[in-house]
Amino acid sequence: MSKVLDYAGQALTMLGFLFVAVLGTADNVPMAFPGVSVMGLGAVLTVAGWGLRERGRIRWGSVLLAFAGVGVLGCFLWRAMMSPVAHFAQLDVALIAALAAGLVVIVFGRWPVNLRWFGALLSLLTLVNLWIAVVQVVVEPGYAPWASLGLERPLDNPQASGFFFHQNPFGAFSAAAGLLLLGMARAKIGTGFERAVHGLGSLAAFVGVYLSFSRAAMLGAVVGLAVMAAVVGVTAVMRRRMSGPRRAAVMAGVVLALAGIGYGAMWGAERIISHRWGDRTGLEQLGKLDSRGDSWRLAMDVFQGSPVVGEGSRGFQDRQYDYWAADAYSLEADYHYAHNEYLQVLSDYGLVGGLLLLLAMAALGIRAVVLIGRGARAEKEAPAMPLVWRGAFAGLCALAADAVFSFNLHFVPVAALAGVMLGVMMRNLAPTSSGGARQVVRKPDVMAAVAWGGLLVVSVASVIAVVKPVAGSWWRWQLAEPMVADGSLGDLDQVTLARELYAESGDYWSSLRMGEVAWRVARSDRLEWSDRKALAEEALEAYAAAADVWPADPLPHGKQAEILLALGRFDEAEAVYQVAIERSGNRDRWFTYGFDLGLLYFTRARIAMEDCDHHAATYWLTLAKETLDSQPWPAVPERRKQWDDARAAVDADIALLKGLKEWFPESTDVRPPE
Repeated sequence: MSKVLDYAGQALTMLGFLFVAVLGTADNVPMAFPGVSVMGLGAVLTVAGWGLRERGRIRWGSVLLAFAGVGVLGCFLWRAMMSPVAHFAQLDVALIAALAAGLVVIVFGRWPVNLRWFGALLSLLTLVNLWIAVVQVVVEPGYAPWASLGLERPLDNPQASGFFFHQNPFGAFSAAAGLLLLGMARAKIGTGFERAVHGLGSLAAFVGVYLSFSRAAMLGAVVGLAVMAAVVGVTAVMRRRMSGPRRAAVMAGVVLALAGIGYGAMWGAERIISHRWGDRTGLEQLGKLDSRGDSWRLAMDVFQGSPVVGEGSRGFQDRQYDYWAADAYSLEADYHYAHNEYLQVLSDYGLVGGLLLLLAMAALGIRAVVLIGRGARAEKEAPAMPLVWRGAFAGLCALAADAVFSFNLHFVPVAALAGVMLGVMMRNLAPTSSGGARQVVRKPDVMAAVAWGGLLVVSVASVIAVVKPVAGSWWRWQLAEPMVADGSLGDLDQVTLARELYAESGDYWSSLRMGEVAWRVARSDRLEWSDRKALAEEALEAYAAAADVWPADPLPHGKQAEILLALGRFDEAEAVYQVAIERSGNRDRWFTYGFDLGLLYFTRARIAMEDCDHHAATYWLTLAKETLDSQPWPAVPERRKQWDDARAAVDADIALLKGLKEWFPESTDVRPPE
């Protein structure tokens, strides 16, 4: 019975991971969360099988503690899936959570799959994603890998992303760096001092990327990793630890790494000399120290409420709306706070919770390095970790899951990377076999593989048979929402399905999503004008409902003004734009509603010019120029060219009207038209 539970738990864990990896693409985020839930169920079964296998040598109180810890983990995962913000989470966190669940199972139970192949698969996936992140951030900003396949990004989102890490190159970098270090430990390359040097080098490169969020830092980090790979490869070849083919492969990798370093150096020099870095350079980040100081003060405001145990995972979110409404902090400060994992943990969990969480992740990293370094599981294990500690680890992993899914989206990758680095640098802390006995590697036999595959099929059928009837509409939402997001249904079918998904809840996010779908379909050229106008009105109502739920957020107001402008209701659009600008406060660089208002004035001027009303055209052009000139430089790269083009067009039209003043004296009259 213990082996059945053990293999069933492992099968569910692998099934959940494949569910996340295959179906949880960057455009299909909701499908990742059922996979994480299945992995949690696999962890429970694995602990149960392990407890039965060790009965007679353990206390049942410890077994109950282990079940309690894993049960709390499952509760947090279930709460995360039912959260209204779950489908907005970034997929890099879902993948890291899946990997963390896999590590928990590795620590708790047996693993019949060769971990070298498992690690190689993860290494390949993350390194491919790292390359995509480098291409889209450094070489060709905005590069979308799916464009070559004829696919379009849904929801009119121009931002590119990798296969796994949704709009987050740092997740790709951290995973790739961690896997490189794991590979070093697994291959037992170098001495402990060399591993420590490589670990500190990776940590320094990661910190450099994290602090600056610039293409220069990304390039430097990649060059640093290439240098590390070259040093490790040359060291291995010089010591003749490899066979001929492997030695040739390593030398080829060294040559490619050096070529990449040379290309990166030349490319970086050219960019620096030509001053074409844009606003994402480390130099410009120095000018944002004030906003970073605001992020520290913001974190301290939350932290001072409960410095020992923290305000809880919703500590900042409960106050965020008030901060925004009062313009207490800039959007940059809010952004830097939300992307500073250490500030989040300090304010949300306090000193005690933050230290426990970091120690738990570090301990898991050490354990994972030891187990992966051995390859297949040994038949005679080293002294096992006491069950009470396994239960404690499960509880701390539940704390980590709470940190992930309560919208603190970036902490776990950093903590996991720190744990892995600590495990690589402190690998000798792991327990060894008593008496130095030789460990015998147990290879999985054919019967075990057949049994594992059969249990996998049975597990799939069982999960579908049990979860689908119980979940009901929630399960249907998980399957239907991605079809609405990626536009795979017909135009009107998307709207019909969106009404079923979002119309009844009435919360902010559902109203916002309903407005997005209706407005996207309303802009389709495949529908009649009457249908498009009706959908635009429906989108207008949905955004109005979202604005009623959260009046301080400028986004629904800006969307309403955009729709009103498209419908030709200029006076209403102008009034709503004024509200959106007021709600934006000092965040105009991000929301750019003042820029949109300038475009509205410019549109009215063009209409007046077509009607030969030069007096009205002069008035609206003057307003457009004053509005555009008063706006800050947009923070969104796609808006900057539009801003420059709009200003140039306004100046050209003003010059045209001034040239006509001899025939039309009213063209210089800037009084409001009657």
